Amino acid sequence: MRFRRQGNNRAMAVAVTFFAALATFSIASAARPTTAIPAHPFPAASPATLPAISPANAPSKARKPRANELTLAGLRPGRDTRAMALARFHKPWAGDPDSEPDSDTSAVWRDLCRNREVRMEFGENDVIESITVSIIAGPIYDCAPAATGTPGAATMPMEAWRTGRGLSLGELRSRVLVVYGPPESQGPSSEQGDEAEFLYYAFDWAGSEVPQVLEVTCNKKSGRVVQITLAAESL
Repeated sequence: MRFRRQGNNRAMAVAVTFFAALATFSIASAARPTTAIPAHPFPAASPATLPAISPANAPSKARKPRANELTLAGLRPGRDTRAMALARFHKPWAGDPDSEPDSDTSAVWRDLCRNREVRMEFGENDVIESITVSIIAGPIYDCAPAATGTPGAATMPMEAWRTGRGLSLGELRSRVLVVYGPPESQGPSSEQGDEAEFLYYAFDWAGSEVPQVLEVTCNKKSGRVVQITLAAESL
């Protein structure tokens, strides 16, 4: 009995000590100041703190550089001369009054094998003022001059219908936009009785020493290039 009473007394002493310690901890915790935890570790920025986007710092799209043209049919208006044209294409087509030897303002060359034409206008000192290449109507002859006996029926070089940047007669309208970009102006036109559309490009931004105007005419139905004009001065 004495040992049981001693055991009970010891257990009671341990319990009293435990509850006393617990009470002390509770009092200390209640007295300690608490720190509020923010609802979000990264507060949202207000509109006033956000950087403003202006045209100066806004992302910009790279613009395709503008493309001007220097030559057509391998010649440069405003610089090259009649003599250079004759050296390249030889005698003009004799079937056009404007190409007679006594004409000092223009000349025409025709390729009757492909129904293509090159027309040039000349200014002071026989300098080429403008070059126009066209698809013309009419029958297509045998490419051998001896077969037709027609002067000028011989095949002309392919570069006769091509600009310096590679645009040729017969190409699609979309090709014009790829090479030169959007035109300065465009509108309805007519070419050899067919409904057409002209695309006008001004190159004054490239300086006064280069050809100033390129005009491309496309057949409305086929959407293909039927005429190209490059001029030293505004048309």
